[in-house]
Amino acid sequence: MIKIKDSQTKEVDKLMQLTRKYYQEGNLKQAEIACKNILRIQKKDFITLNNLGCIIKEQGRNDEALQCFVKSININPSYAKAFYNLGTILHEKKQLDEAIEYFKNAQKKVEKKMGR
Repeated sequence: MIKIKDSQTKEVDKLMQLTRKYYQEGNLKQAEIACKNILRIQKKDFITLNNLGCIIKEQGRNDEALQCFVKSININPSYAKAFYNLGTILHEKKQLDEAIEYFKNAQKKVEKKMGR
């Protein structure tokens, strides 16, 4: 069982490196595929879900990105970045009251993390 976990960890690490590489090169489609492959292994990886949302948003697919951010928040309601990113999409959709709430929520989570 440990070998399986070790091989999965190595695979995820490799996929994370590929995601970063593709993203930095501007190859968003390949970065998206790499993120989705990570999520096949680690279904509840809230950071990868958030990253996937950012990549999808950059491709102009805001509704899909919104779903990624919501899933990330559902897995980890303390993850401020997903709240902020969801707020940006709502702001772009002119859903300003909702956007403000997500921005405020993100700020509170950051302040709490910093001990304020």
